[in-house]
Amino acid sequence: MVFRFLATGDTFGTIAFSYRVGEKSVRRIVYKTCEAIWKNLSPIYMSPPNQEQWQKIEEGFRTRWNFPNCVGSIDGKHVIINKPYHSGTLYFNYKKMCSLVLMAVVDAECRFIMVDVGGYTEKIAMGVFLPILTSVKGFEKKN
Repeated sequence: MVFRFLATGDTFGTIAFSYRVGEKSVRRIVYKTCEAIWKNLSPIYMSPPNQEQWQKIEEGFRTRWNFPNCVGSIDGKHVIINKPYHSGTLYFNYKKMCSLVLMAVVDAECRFIMVDVGGYTEKIAMGVFLPILTSVKGFEKKN
C-alpha cells in the first residue's frame, strides 16, 4: 500500500478500495510507515554534512562553477493546501493562501544536502537551515 501511494499518488480511498481495507487504515499505515522510513534512514542518508564534507562542497562550487565560498544552493516551493483547523496563521503565506513549504539545499552537482518538508510558511528561508549553517567552521575569508 505504501509503495503504491508513493509511486502513484493515488488517493487513500482508491488504495483502500483496491486492497479492501478502510480508508483510515490506509492513511494510518502510510503515515506510520513513512514516518518510520524517515526516522531510520534520514540519519544515514540525509544527515547534515560534517566540516570535511562542507569543504568538499565548497570546492565543488569553486571548481565547477567558479563560485568560491558557496556551500550550497537553496530553493523552496510553496504547496497550496486547505487551511488546517485551529492553525491560525501558521500556514498563511504572502500571497494570502495557505501552503506548506518544501525547502532543499543542493551541492554543486545538484545532489540534496539538506531538506525540510512541510515547514510552516511563516518560517523564513534561512530560518530553516540557519542553525546548521552557522555551526560550520573553517570557511573564514581566504587571502
